[in-house]
Amino acid sequence: MKFFLQVILAASLVLITNHSFLMADTNNFCADKWPNDSKLREDCQNQQIEAHNELFSMAKKKGLVKNGALSAGSVGSDEEKTFNRCMSKWKNTQFKTYDYKMVVDCIKQKFESYKKQAPTNDKTIGIEGYCTNKWPNDSKLSEDCQNQMIEARLELYSLAEKEGLVKNGSLLTNSKAIGKEKIIHDCLSKSINNQFKIYDYKMVVDCIKK
Repeated sequence: MKFFLQVILAASLVLITNHSFLMADTNNFCADKWPNDSKLREDCQNQQIEAHNELFSMAKKKGLVKNGALSAGSVGSDEEKTFNRCMSKWKNTQFKTYDYKMVVDCIKQKFESYKKQAPTNDKTIGIEGYCTNKWPNDSKLSEDCQNQMIEARLELYSLAEKEGLVKNGSLLTNSKAIGKEKIIHDCLSKSINNQFKIYDYKMVVDCIKK
């Protein structure tokens, strides 16, 4: 069965109610993203439906679903704030929906992936190490830094995906490329941080958007 999440935004609260009718706004979102490719448009719709259901399932496990509604505020547990932050980041006001796939990816990044950016569990490298080094005496700014880096990484992958540069979950660019691919490649090259074995993803995205 397909579902649609009705979005109600009030102040710092994200409230979603589950309704069992077609995700018309999500279909419009995918049609706008892939207007000339029916196969990619259909894939987009299926991915959005799956991500929508996964989002609701994840929220339910965290105790954020009550009486059929997902409620996530900016004040609460770290998990609730993560749901709020990711949903607010990837809401699409034009089509009155969310990019559910990016919301779920964002939440997973926060809960799991940033610790796996490095080849080991060494917290002195990767996003966590980079931000801890940048803000050694301020845990709040270090956490904000990590959130910004995670969100920027997701945005980078979203930009690269539109150019067909993401395959099997990996972003691949060529130094001899032209156009947007060359811009992405050059921005990545300028923003690599060898000490922490990562990119400054925020700088990469800002560079691409210039």
